[in-house]
Amino acid sequence: MNDSSATGKSAWLRLVILAILASIAVFILTPWGVEVSHDGVLYLTAAEGLLTGRGISWISGEGAIKPLTHFPPLYPSLLAAIGLTGFDIVFAARMLAAALFGINVFLTGWIVARATRSEGWSLFAVLIALTSPVLLRQHLRAMSEAPFMAFSLLWLMSLGAYLRRPSHRRLLAACAAASGALLTRYIGVSLVAATGMALLLLEPDLWRRRFGRAAGAMALAYLPIVPWYIRNWALTGNATNRVLIFHPPEVARLKQGVASMSAWLLPEQFPLWVRLGFLGFMGILVLGAQVLIYRLYTRGEAGPQVQNAIHTLALALVGMICYGAVLIASLTFFDAATPIDNRLLSPIYLLALIYGLVSLWLVQRRLRLGHGFALSLGLAGAALVALNLARSAAIGEQMRGEGAGFTARRWRTSETVDLVRRLPDSVEVYTNEMLGLSFLAGRPVFPVPEKIDPVKAQERAGFPEALAAMREDLLGGEAILVIFPPLSKRVEMPSLEEVAGGLSVYQETSDAQIYAAPGFEPLP
Repeated sequence: MNDSSATGKSAWLRLVILAILASIAVFILTPWGVEVSHDGVLYLTAAEGLLTGRGISWISGEGAIKPLTHFPPLYPSLLAAIGLTGFDIVFAARMLAAALFGINVFLTGWIVARATRSEGWSLFAVLIALTSPVLLRQHLRAMSEAPFMAFSLLWLMSLGAYLRRPSHRRLLAACAAASGALLTRYIGVSLVAATGMALLLLEPDLWRRRFGRAAGAMALAYLPIVPWYIRNWALTGNATNRVLIFHPPEVARLKQGVASMSAWLLPEQFPLWVRLGFLGFMGILVLGAQVLIYRLYTRGEAGPQVQNAIHTLALALVGMICYGAVLIASLTFFDAATPIDNRLLSPIYLLALIYGLVSLWLVQRRLRLGHGFALSLGLAGAALVALNLARSAAIGEQMRGEGAGFTARRWRTSETVDLVRRLPDSVEVYTNEMLGLSFLAGRPVFPVPEKIDPVKAQERAGFPEALAAMREDLLGGEAILVIFPPLSKRVEMPSLEEVAGGLSVYQETSDAQIYAAPGFEPLP
């Protein structure tokens, strides 16, 4: 990978072409639409609320309009903006996902290009990002991770440009990107903190000026979300729909995070101990590289281009540290249900990709490693791209064939959904898939009461009364109970005996069991 100017028109054009191909690939892979999960239903209905004039709100299964407070407003606002053109909101999510994949692939390559001035290294970064199953999966979902990653990359690019050549315009752009991340996901506060930390540590100025500039930038980045917090508090008495409770993350959840990261380099078919060992080995290599880079920087041996690369490394590292710290804090104090999986870790993955490639470039440049290193790195890179491509192809095959989430073929052609859709309004429906069933059937559906609040990791207040009220409706012949298996895999749900005891299996469909009181009139 020989160094050459990678910021000229030819390099820019290559990155644009690859980005367009990335967008086309996501669009082709989602004929059934992007995956819509429970959170996705909230985002889509909130976007529809903006389009229909009811505001950023979601419709609960039973038909009640509730303000959206659990998530920030930017992602549903983007979907609504596309919906203004007349597209269906699910199709709007598909278009936005495709566009964001191309944008994120382009920004990844461009940041590496600016840091290394090497077209070879930038194309290497693009190929890894383009074929990565971690990134592809997050861009096939109606979720906020994809726009959050775009704002993270814009933040890294803007703040890096500011450190190279300070100006108010560049600093404002970095603050705007951090603010966009926070308006997309509450964990975006990590980029606000990272902005302040980077200005404190990386600017060559007097400490009191650094403190003033860091405090001002953080305030500027944080300010746009304050009206949203005030609105939420006024409507619900809570700024983010979260409560401060101490519930430290379980060891199993932390292991889940380590296992997810180990699968970034080796496939999940490898035993966990092999993946963890390889992850540890790579960590030792990275630590050694960072020692070399630190000595290079502190001895004043770094020219302007190397300093630019080191700034990119430092920003990526600060971003990863702040994101991880806020994630652990959220798990410990605000949301016990947060999984440490590839969805939550994908922003770290993207920053780690940039961090790793720029580190390798610096080590190669400093040690003047020759063709043998380049050949070894090329072979390792080709193996990683081939592995990524195989894993991404499996994801693509599944999405094209069946889809995922509530837009999957099995839900779109569900016998149960069709049956519920045709029920008379006088028949109430209770189910353990309230959001999905109401979203697809287009009618009010009541939830089976949750026994445990997964966010607080505590038993829900009023659960016995809610369960008794539901059973009274069911046993009184006024409602049916639709259970999509497996009920037992959701730890917050009561047991099947608790909800269906005394009822009869009235009808079995291909994807659910329907319970009703004995003697209930036939369903249409």
